[in-house]
Amino acid sequence: MKILFLTPRLPYPPAGGDKVTVYSHIRLLSPRVDSIHVLSLIEHPGETEYARDFEAEFPNLTVETVHLSRNRSRLNAALGLASSSLPLQVHYYRSSRFVRRAAELARETAFDACYAHLVRMAPYARTLPIPVKVLCMTDCLTLRYERSAPYAAGMARHVERIERKRITPFEIRCTGEFHASIVVSEVDRRRLLALGARGPVVVVPFGVDLGKFTLENDEPRDPDTVAFLGNLHSAPNRDAVRYFVDQIWPRIRQRKPDARFQVIGINAPDWVTRLHGRNGVEIVGAVDDVRPYLRRAACTVCPMRIGAGIQTKNLESLALKTPVVSTRVGFEGLDAPEGDGVLVADSPHEFAEQVLWFLTDAAERERQGMAGRRIIEQRYDWNTRAPVLYALLTGELPGAGVTTTS
Repeated sequence: MKILFLTPRLPYPPAGGDKVTVYSHIRLLSPRVDSIHVLSLIEHPGETEYARDFEAEFPNLTVETVHLSRNRSRLNAALGLASSSLPLQVHYYRSSRFVRRAAELARETAFDACYAHLVRMAPYARTLPIPVKVLCMTDCLTLRYERSAPYAAGMARHVERIERKRITPFEIRCTGEFHASIVVSEVDRRRLLALGARGPVVVVPFGVDLGKFTLENDEPRDPDTVAFLGNLHSAPNRDAVRYFVDQIWPRIRQRKPDARFQVIGINAPDWVTRLHGRNGVEIVGAVDDVRPYLRRAACTVCPMRIGAGIQTKNLESLALKTPVVSTRVGFEGLDAPEGDGVLVADSPHEFAEQVLWFLTDAAERERQGMAGRRIIEQRYDWNTRAPVLYALLTGELPGAGVTTTS
C-alpha cells in the first residue's frame, strides 16, 4: 500500500497538536504499508533540513517540501478577502507549485490512498486520481469560530466574521468529497452532522506515545510551579495565556506569593515574551523536551475559552501524572469524568481555587495524577489508533460505531 500525505506544515519536529497528530499517524502506519510520501508546505527554506531528519526516522518515508513564504501567504489571504467565497485559510495556503507537484506525484506513483491534513489541504486532494481519500479535519472549525467570536477585537473581529461565514459551507462540502473525514472528539462529530455533513465523519482521538511519556525517573514536584504548554502561534492558546495571566494568576499570587507560572511553547509573540519576570511569570518558550517541565509542575492549566476537539496538552500532562485544571471548553473532548486527573472551572475565582488546591495539597495532587495516568493508559495510547487509520486508508469504515476511543 502506498499513501500520499498532503500537509500545510512540515510535521517535524513533532511539536504542537497538529504536527504531533500527523507525525503519530505516520509512525503508526509506517510498519503496515509499503511507502509513505509526504508533500508539505514550508515557510522557511531551512526547514528542508528537518525534512531529511524526518525521512531518517522511517525506512519507507519520502518527504518533499514546497516553499511558501509567510509574506506570500498573507498576500494570498488579503486578495482572498474580496476575490472568493473560499475560507481565508484556504487562500493563505494556496500555492501553484504545490498543485503542480501533487499532480505530478499522483501521475508518477500509483498511490492507493491520499491523506489530507486539515480542510485547507482539501482543494489539493480534490482532483488527484487516487482511489481513497481521507481528510483529517481534527476539529469542527465552525464550532471553533463560534466560540472565538466574543473574544475577537479590532481587525481580527472583522476577519473572523468573514471566516465564520465562509467556513461552514466549505467544511460541509469537504465531508462530501472524501471517503471519510476524521475528527478527534464526538463533540466535533455531532456538530458537523448537525450542520449537514455529506459523508462519514469518524472519531479518531488524539493519543500519547506511552513509550516516550513514561513514569521512570520522576522529577520531584515543585509545589510552587504551575505550567501551561502550547504552540503560541495558535489564537486559542494566546487567548488562554492572556486570560490566565490577567484574570486568574493575580488571585493565585495573592494567596501564594512564591508561586510561578511557566509558559512553555514555540512561537511566543512579543507581548507574551514581555510578561517574563512579571508577577512570577516565566516565559520558557521553545524547549527540546517538555517532559521535565511537566514532571516538575504541581499542575498544568488549560484555560481555553476558544477551541474544539481534544487538547493534547492535557493528555501529555496526565500521562506524566501531572493533574490539570481546565475550563469546560478545554476539557470537553476528553473521555474522562471530572475529578479523574482534571478539575474543571470556568470562573476566574473557581479556577484559581482549584489551582491553589493542587499547589497546597500534595496528597490530592498525587491521587489526581494517578487517576489521570490510568485514563491515558486505558483510552489514549496512540498505538490503539493504528487499526482504524489503516482501515480508513484502505477504503473501509468502522462498523456500527464511528467512534474509536478504545
